[in-house]
Amino acid sequence: ELTIMSLLQDPIIDEYQMSDYSFAVLGSCVFGGMIVGGLAASSSADWYGRRPVLQWTNVIFCISGLLSALAAEFWTFVCLRICCSIAIGAMIPVGMSLLLEISPTNHRALMGMSLAGTAWSFGTLSACMVGFGFKTYMGDNPFWWRGVLLACAVPGVLTLPYVFIGLPESPHYLLVRHRKDELKECLKQMGNSNQTPRLAVMEVADDLKGNVAQDSARQSFDDLQTLFAEDALWTTLYLAVANGTCGFIYAGQNFIYPKILQEKYEVELSDQFKAVAMNCIAELGVVFLALWAMDSPSLGRKHTNTLGFIATVLCAIGAVLLREDLESFKAMNCLIRAAVSCPFTVIGIYAGELYPSSLRATAVFSATLWGRLAAMFSTLVVTAAYRSSANDVFYEFIALASVATIASILYPRETLGQPLPLTMSDMRSYHIGMWGAGADYVPLKPGSATQKIRESLDDE
Repeated sequence: ELTIMSLLQDPIIDEYQMSDYSFAVLGSCVFGGMIVGGLAASSSADWYGRRPVLQWTNVIFCISGLLSALAAEFWTFVCLRICCSIAIGAMIPVGMSLLLEISPTNHRALMGMSLAGTAWSFGTLSACMVGFGFKTYMGDNPFWWRGVLLACAVPGVLTLPYVFIGLPESPHYLLVRHRKDELKECLKQMGNSNQTPRLAVMEVADDLKGNVAQDSARQSFDDLQTLFAEDALWTTLYLAVANGTCGFIYAGQNFIYPKILQEKYEVELSDQFKAVAMNCIAELGVVFLALWAMDSPSLGRKHTNTLGFIATVLCAIGAVLLREDLESFKAMNCLIRAAVSCPFTVIGIYAGELYPSSLRATAVFSATLWGRLAAMFSTLVVTAAYRSSANDVFYEFIALASVATIASILYPRETLGQPLPLTMSDMRSYHIGMWGAGADYVPLKPGSATQKIRESLDDE
């Protein structure tokens, strides 16, 4: 969303007679919409299910995306893009939660990265290619940018029938909400698909009633308070620092990079599309590297994040030192985006594994919330810094990535190869202090209900 808006900023500014700061405010409104959508959808998904929330948010995305491309009046355009961003913000945490909950432990990173990393990068790359194609073949036609927005809504339209017909509900959600008949049917279908039609999971479902009831009593529609309870406080604070840093740098660099190329180096718009597309290709390479690293026993989720932040610091320093040479500057910016995309994508999986199924969608939203908040203000902050000096933008990136590096080193928990917790009591069983002794993961008790049921779900 922000990539394509930043690349289209010149024709949009010309169409609606906007100033630079007005466009920066529009970028902030986009992320504000994502926060509103994520907040509403994550709580709804934890109470009413992942599937219905994804269905209706996809409808909102399709309608607002298509209509915004046809908007003739400025405020109509703004409102429709905000509605589109609300839908995007809703789909991200709920989609990630569903994907993690239907993936077996040994394939969780692969499946999660296919959404948080590969699909995201391919989508951005496709948007750049579409933008370049429309600009090239429509030439001076003032409506070329509207064709780009229409094309960006097409994937949602094409997948809409499957979302209503074929998308499954999460067995984890059905379990913690005691919807046993639906759970049996869901597991039967999964078992038949995997040629392991067994329902051993139902034998231990009753053992969870006490824990789930306790968690349900603690939850309300303001579930975010639960994330700051003693059991989850240090995890929530770490994810706030790490994802906030990722959101600020990723969105800030996406937003200001085309502007620097145009104003400082006089790069043409078509070449800006190519430069951003190269960034996407580099990002894809890092995503595949991160997929290997986060499943490596010597690195895991925690150390992969740490290395990503260290690389971001080094690349931002390189952008300052090599700014006089255009090609070197473009290479460093390419690497900045690629480096920060590593922890940005890993955190989406990491957060879903750290928190229990009883509020996983809310927790994943909370983790992304800090990134969205940081991204919402990044457009204004980097614009102000750029007015002073282009180097000041990269100094901000260096400072934030350094703080995130320290936080990643200090945070002790690892989730590689571990079962997903179902309730807050499961999370409590392996809770350890931020600076407490013993940085290793404390596993769930052997033979516990959660351990048995997680193994059964994996078998199915």
